[in-house]
Amino acid sequence: MEVVSASSPLGVARGLDLAPHLSTRRLARVVEVHPTLPSTNDRALALARAGAEAGLVVVAAEQSAGRGQRGRAWFSPAGAGLYASFLLRPSLSPRLAPALTLVAGVAAHEALSRFIDAPGVLGLRWPNDLVVAAPGPHYGKKVAGILVEASADHQRIEHAVIGVGVNLTAAAYPAALAPAAAALADLGASAPALAEVLAALANQLEAAFEEAEASGLGPAAARWTAAAIGLGQTVEVTDERRFFRGRLLGIAEDGALRIDAGEEVHTVYRGDVVLPGAPKGPRVF
Repeated sequence: MEVVSASSPLGVARGLDLAPHLSTRRLARVVEVHPTLPSTNDRALALARAGAEAGLVVVAAEQSAGRGQRGRAWFSPAGAGLYASFLLRPSLSPRLAPALTLVAGVAAHEALSRFIDAPGVLGLRWPNDLVVAAPGPHYGKKVAGILVEASADHQRIEHAVIGVGVNLTAAAYPAALAPAAAALADLGASAPALAEVLAALANQLEAAFEEAEASGLGPAAARWTAAAIGLGQTVEVTDERRFFRGRLLGIAEDGALRIDAGEEVHTVYRGDVVLPGAPKGPRVF
């Protein structure tokens, strides 16, 4: 692999040694490292539009303007998390572009679960969050988030940037975030090195997208549903036009959430889910 120190001291770049942990053919074989960026997704998108090859990863020690879904900010302090964006050019139909978050979520869940001794501690909360699924003081708190930004025409997906932010260790969260945030270190994880987490994400993302290209989205949808927090429970859902309660059934192959509201099954493409007993996430996270 090649670590490119775009704006950081060479020592920072050399310290990010993925090679012992990496099993990919292309993804994360070139990594661009920055001490700080406004947003790793913005940088990766600019490189994608300039013709960068698939597999490139952009990493920052901190972000000053990290972004999440629906315009939300992502708190990205130095020394507390992993902030990375993965450039892919998947051979998938452009109609499947909205479901890329589904594939990325499954990959991130499987990668991060490796660092927690007990099974079932992490769960997926639609559309793009990894949260604590185990009962206890951290139930429902957010550990990681995903932001997928893609460009497609009527024939193909030109590029997809998969942004992943992971809380590795507890940070001095702002007051608005503290009730809704948790870190891998809070969950019995042995404070994995950033390079280990980055390599695990790259390994799983490459495998997940290769599976989607070969077999469609059915396998990923099934694994997402199996890992869904609140599956079978009554949850509250808001989208751009509606608020309703219903039993969470899982996810469809196109990434839509399926909710049984009694008289009908709703499919939701954009919105938020509130789980019973879980904290409501703030707009900044």
